[in-house]
Amino acid sequence: MIGHSFGAQLAFEIAQQLLSRGYEPAFVGLIDDEADLHKRRFGIKSRPADPQNINAYCKYLLHSYVPQAFPGDLTLLQAEIHNTDILADPYTGWKDICLGNVTRLTIPGNHISVMGESAIAQWAETLTQQLNQSRQLWELNQKDPNRLTQLQTNLETYQQQKEIIALTEARRAAKTGNLSEEISYYENALSLKSTQSYWVYRNLSHAYWQKGMKEKALETLNQSIAQEQIPIVGYEIMANNRDLKREKAYEKTLAEVIQYDEDIAIVQKALGKLMLQHNQLQLAEKYLHRVVFLAPDDLEANFLLSKFLKQQGEYAPALTITRQLMNHQPNNVSIWFQYLQLLVLTQESNIEQVLNQWLKMTPDNLKAHLNCAKFLAKQEYTVTSSQLLDKIIQQLPTHSDGLSILQEFLRFRQLPKPLSKFLSRPKIAKIILHFFKFVSSHDYVRSKMLKS
Repeated sequence: MIGHSFGAQLAFEIAQQLLSRGYEPAFVGLIDDEADLHKRRFGIKSRPADPQNINAYCKYLLHSYVPQAFPGDLTLLQAEIHNTDILADPYTGWKDICLGNVTRLTIPGNHISVMGESAIAQWAETLTQQLNQSRQLWELNQKDPNRLTQLQTNLETYQQQKEIIALTEARRAAKTGNLSEEISYYENALSLKSTQSYWVYRNLSHAYWQKGMKEKALETLNQSIAQEQIPIVGYEIMANNRDLKREKAYEKTLAEVIQYDEDIAIVQKALGKLMLQHNQLQLAEKYLHRVVFLAPDDLEANFLLSKFLKQQGEYAPALTITRQLMNHQPNNVSIWFQYLQLLVLTQESNIEQVLNQWLKMTPDNLKAHLNCAKFLAKQEYTVTSSQLLDKIIQQLPTHSDGLSILQEFLRFRQLPKPLSKFLSRPKIAKIILHFFKFVSSHDYVRSKMLKS
């Protein structure tokens, strides 16, 4: 069995279910997906999504899922153009929950294009060879009458380790929003085994930061960086954290990350993205032009370059790149939003048409709608932004991401003045009262709401 993206998680879990029923799959393939061990991908949901909305419901299931260890072998097919998490761990977490062998193969394209007809034609032979090898090994293993018993014994022995129990419970606590329990389990795991994979330290660092334990958070994040193969993402998290306001520490972080300047496209892209986020424009330009030269088909790199040009006020070339990107990925909502922003900045005539099209493409993405409302307000499209904000408020009570979006509303002082006036204190209070009954078990969100 094999799956791509969310389908990889499904294939992985189906393989688990088959093994628990006494059937060993001959092949389990995961196409360009991570093991979902990172806290940043967990999220807190106010309620299950509507099962009729397939995409939203799949997202809810994925956020709720805690993958368990797998005693067999896995084949990981990774896109050549990958996101930056691969820098920390080329196996993106799968080796940490697979007791067998993980075979890692690189296939042409990015996360989306690998499933295109032309890309599949390029890597089909690679997959066929791997399938044949896996089948031969499987047929050999089936001759052993104790094979399934041994796999189950290995799994049970692994799962009974106190350290593994603690790590599993920590991730489960994070999924349900129990911050104190999450921290306790991670600390317990580290007391049992002092050296862990980078994601353990990174998750615990996030939890410490949420709890307001900033010194411990920084110390643990540094431990995560020490475990990363190329620690650009760890430094990126450190530099991006808004609680890191000490100027010398911030400058030191950016100086340290630059030492990993390798002539590899994904490294150049990670550095360019980081420098762009922190307004280091000269360095950002250097890295982004370099990555586009090294990997001209890297759509994310071209997208970042168009963002850089927009930030520099070079709207015409940014618009040209964005239109080219839309030809490659006509359903990419981030590219559409970039296109909308550039149309507003260049005062094109078809803004309303593009805005309506983008809203149709993102009916449930209220966070993106909120960002759009902020942007339009800054550009003095006050009526349009206020109308959009009102629609968001109407959808909020029944939205599966309601709690996390509510946190954005709690920071309403950061909104542009036209929206701050529209989103009055009584309206905020009414929204909070409506949601308060849903957050009794989410101590972090509850504390943020009470503080606000």
